[in-house]
Amino acid sequence: MHLSKKAKRHLLLGASAITVALVSVGLTSCSKPQAFKPSKWHTTMEKHPAIHDPSIVMVKDKSGKPHYYVFGTHVTEAESDDLVHWNVPFTTNYENPKKNIILGNFDKNLKVPFKWAGHNDADSAGGYAIWAPDVHYDKDYKWADGSKGAYLYYFANSSTWRRSVISVAASKSIKGPYTNVKPIVYSGFTKNDATDGSDRNIKYTKTNLPKLIKSGKVSGWSDKWNMPGGSEWNHFYAPNAIDPAVFTDAHGKTWMVYGSWSGGIFMLRINPKTGTAYYPGHDSKTKDGRIIDRYFGTKLLGGYHQSGEGPYIMYDKANKYYYLFITIGGLDYQGGYNMRMWRSKSPDGPYVDAKGQAAPSYKEATGSKINTKYGIKISGNYKLPGMDKSYKSGGHNSAIKTPNGQYFLVYHTRFSFDNNFQLRVHQMMMNKENWPVNLPFAYTDKKPSALAKNKIPGTYTFYNLGTQTSASDVARKEITLSENHLVTGGMTGKWKIEPKDSKTYYLTITSGKTKYNGVVTTQYDNEEKKSGWKIVLSAIGNNNETIWGFKDLK
Repeated sequence: MHLSKKAKRHLLLGASAITVALVSVGLTSCSKPQAFKPSKWHTTMEKHPAIHDPSIVMVKDKSGKPHYYVFGTHVTEAESDDLVHWNVPFTTNYENPKKNIILGNFDKNLKVPFKWAGHNDADSAGGYAIWAPDVHYDKDYKWADGSKGAYLYYFANSSTWRRSVISVAASKSIKGPYTNVKPIVYSGFTKNDATDGSDRNIKYTKTNLPKLIKSGKVSGWSDKWNMPGGSEWNHFYAPNAIDPAVFTDAHGKTWMVYGSWSGGIFMLRINPKTGTAYYPGHDSKTKDGRIIDRYFGTKLLGGYHQSGEGPYIMYDKANKYYYLFITIGGLDYQGGYNMRMWRSKSPDGPYVDAKGQAAPSYKEATGSKINTKYGIKISGNYKLPGMDKSYKSGGHNSAIKTPNGQYFLVYHTRFSFDNNFQLRVHQMMMNKENWPVNLPFAYTDKKPSALAKNKIPGTYTFYNLGTQTSASDVARKEITLSENHLVTGGMTGKWKIEPKDSKTYYLTITSGKTKYNGVVTTQYDNEEKKSGWKIVLSAIGNNNETIWGFKDLK
């Protein structure tokens, strides 16, 4: 079952992690963040730092040059000017200094969320759990002295797979320290006195609900939150309050998407003056029948432990789509963790995949792995030629669009026989149908030259990422794109191209009833033992599959 993934992560890594990402200010915000300030961090340079569940944010300096920050679980962080080389101010995974450079003194500053979950209790006994940070600049945030503007650090604390709390902290500098911690949404509470994994009382009076009910912001207790009897959390209906990701929509409204496995993925509006939530107040439903819970907000998908985790939404004003990313499968290297994608014209959905299927909102237990039928699979386990290890369980991504119009997918990956993890940044390109396709090699920042049309035919190393969740590697095959536009080998059909720009072509491959739309371009492969320029193809099928291919550029 997936309901114990968070507890399992504590056993594997000493604590758990999920980081959902920030949509970049240049992509989603109508406001301008404060100017970048030179680093005061004591750093080392790394290409693939050990940042779990990376959340990326961009800040421009006074000259307009972008600088990138990645924030990760257990208060890890790094910064870069080129998305390739990262300055890292920590030396070991899951550092827990008494005075952290981001959140300061944990015991003092995180006293409120730690009182509910996340400090020396249940699955975090002997340590702490600070998961899924996401940073968002809010120009309207109001400080006690009347000044405005803050970077807001959203994060989760948890002691079990259901007793969690999402909070927000504020700073006038993206580097922190972040203070003024305020809880937003709790999970795992009960109507009656009860315990969960320790002797700590988990009655709802220990959360922010009594104040919200008293003030009229939430209409009252809902029996939907508990199993019959009121002494056990209804994990089939309600979410685990972790994995916050904050974005700004086309109309300047701010939203937080969050949740993990159990009851599903939910969304709340954010009050820009406080960084906390606007709660619906009353239960209702969306036009397409999804839950709107008085406290937890609008349900986007999932329920009954079929939801996945690490939700992230990227809005692209160029094509007016909101892209929803979820990671499903088991977290460790044998779990088949993989990223899925949907899109919508509205921030609160419904979100659909390449098949036109709405992201599922389960109303009853439906068996295991049914969620693999939904969403475009954009990652998988694979081994590149010449590599000693396979990439495994890549996921919990963030995404960003840079000022020059490039799209990037940012996530962590594990490796065969190894639960250690590393940061990866892959470039994405929009296909003709306005889906971002994930290119196969890690980004290197090397500038390609023009790609001649007559260089494209030939034999390619080929992967079909499929739609299943599996611990096995995707099969490596070969396909040939012939000069008479036939596809043979590991896939059969026809292919055609048309110019996208001087370095890239739109690609269409038709194989039976499946049509794949993507791109052909060049990438510098620096991951194999024999590095060099490759012609690469990446395309998304109307069956929710992603295909990759590459060959040497000669």
